[in-house]
Amino acid sequence: MKSKNKWLGVILFTLLTMLFLFMAGMFNEKVSDNKRHTTKPEIAPEVIVLAPINEPVWREFSGVVVAKQRADISARITAKVSEIYIEVGEAVEKGDILMRLENEDLEARVTQNEQALSGAQAKLSSAIKEYDRAKELLTRKLVSQSSFDNAESELELAKATFNQTQAALIESQTTREFSIITAPFAGLITNKPINVGDTAAPGNVLVSLYQPARLQIQADIAESVLPHIQLGQEINVDLPTVSLNIPSNVSEMTPSADVNSRSYQIKLDVNVEGGVYPGMYAKLKVPVGEHDVLRLPESAVIHVGQLEYVQVWDGENITRRLIQLGDDGRVRKGLVAGQQVLRFPQN
Repeated sequence: MKSKNKWLGVILFTLLTMLFLFMAGMFNEKVSDNKRHTTKPEIAPEVIVLAPINEPVWREFSGVVVAKQRADISARITAKVSEIYIEVGEAVEKGDILMRLENEDLEARVTQNEQALSGAQAKLSSAIKEYDRAKELLTRKLVSQSSFDNAESELELAKATFNQTQAALIESQTTREFSIITAPFAGLITNKPINVGDTAAPGNVLVSLYQPARLQIQADIAESVLPHIQLGQEINVDLPTVSLNIPSNVSEMTPSADVNSRSYQIKLDVNVEGGVYPGMYAKLKVPVGEHDVLRLPESAVIHVGQLEYVQVWDGENITRRLIQLGDDGRVRKGLVAGQQVLRFPQN
């Protein structure tokens, strides 16, 4: 029984081996690749003579959309937020009031300083009159020099008091203005991290905004590419999110490199109308030189699975040839300049 099973195994192994050899073409008559894929047409075909095309060499870098004009408005006094007039995403004009802080004590201080200034003004007016009178009497020798000196001293003191009081009033008025938060320029509100009733403190951001008509592309460029970039140079930028290709101009170049990445930051001004926002992904293509390439139209290429072929004409015969193509029909391997390729391959 064991002997019978052994012979069955040998026979099965032999049959499988012969099947694999047959599928591999071991029992077929060998025909050279040229004979198999070379034909001689009766009529000369329409061909393309491959000629080198001089094209730029590109380096691609990632970038991000940033606002050229933006502001984080912070509190300059400690006070509670009493009113808010804006929401995130809202458009505002320069000078618009965005929010108010409680300012009752500030108003009281302004009123107090206004009253003090009024009193100082009255004393100054009186001191001026007394000084003028003493001066005239001294000229007529009706008062002593010491009396005139006293009038002069009183005038100087009144002037100093008036100036100090006036400065205090201006300071209190300025501080009161800090309670009114206004837009420094026209733009869009992007952040409002505070609510009515919250206490604002100096340095705390109350609202953020940016100018949507003034955007830039920011990117880090390799050190080796920096010599190919100049201020004012036009570079095409792709914004995949919104399917836009827009020209941009280099407006800023950082003069020092990042120590870790050995890259330099550049910024490019762009002109877009709506639909583009800070933070969007961008791609930059920077020309770094030129090279000669060969290109083929799609009509000349034969696709067999993942492989690509063309038919080459040598003046007498047509030969099928395996090639490798890159982007936009660029020939990577398999052909050289001067060869003739059928524009429309024959069956």
